[in-house]
Amino acid sequence: MCVTADTPGPGPTGAGNGPIENGVYLQLSESPEFRRLRLAFRRFVFPMTAAFLVWYLLYVVLSAYARDFMSTKVVGEINIALVFGLLQFLSTFLIAWAYERYASGKLEPLADAVRETAPSAALVGAGAPAAPAVEEPPAEEPSAEEPSSEEPSADESSTEETSADEPSAGKPAAEPSKDKPAKDEEEGK
Repeated sequence: MCVTADTPGPGPTGAGNGPIENGVYLQLSESPEFRRLRLAFRRFVFPMTAAFLVWYLLYVVLSAYARDFMSTKVVGEINIALVFGLLQFLSTFLIAWAYERYASGKLEPLADAVRETAPSAALVGAGAPAAPAVEEPPAEEPSAEEPSSEEPSADESSTEETSADEPSAGKPAAEPSKDKPAKDEEEGK
């Protein structure tokens, strides 16, 4: 199936803008920045994948067809097969570490260049004027120093012991909670 600008369906996602149109993606994928990013990605991933697969297949083939070689003891009861198996794990972690370093040093700057051109490519495809970037102000957090005026603290509530017969001086009667209906309303239902 060939993807064209008229192909329906979701395309790749934009940077926080949700899915972008296929035509916009096709236009963006033809940009030189995107091509450089894709080439840099492929220069690392394809050779590293090929090297790891050759290394893994060597281990499997030697385990299947060179049993005498793989059963050769290296130290005590540790043989070459065990060493090769453990090196498989080590090589996996080394590849992940190398990719992280390569991505942060080479791919991220190229991806930033693609992101800079993405809004202009999306706007050209849609024919819309550029919208200014809107930053949301950070949410205000309540200060720990200011006590809440809605509920009394544990110290205040323990000192306000009054009997049901005595009305509190100067304080209005407590209103029923909005979360829990009053007893009269419950009994009426």
